[in-house]
Amino acid sequence: MIWKETKNKKQRRNELRKYIEDCFKKVYPFSITENGLPVFSLPDGLKMNVFSMGGTHFDSLGMSYKNSPEFGDDDGDLYDIDSFNTPEELFKAMLEETKR
Repeated sequence: MIWKETKNKKQRRNELRKYIEDCFKKVYPFSITENGLPVFSLPDGLKMNVFSMGGTHFDSLGMSYKNSPEFGDDDGDLYDIDSFNTPEELFKAMLEETKR
């Protein structure tokens, strides 16, 4: 996996999102949406998906939560990619958040 070495932030975000999704697949049951994206079933009954956001001054992954398969702006958490040294460190922080 490319981490901070890549100069293409969009490629980095996409690869990192896929890595995080693959890690969550080992922890939580999931289903695949019509768009081919995984939706995870958390123990508290919420559904969660992982998304990426980027721009000139930010590069982030986030988690969106909802009580139904349709996602919106109900609740979520955002993680600045550059605040973490490794993909594993980022996943650990995201996993901890799903357990609160």
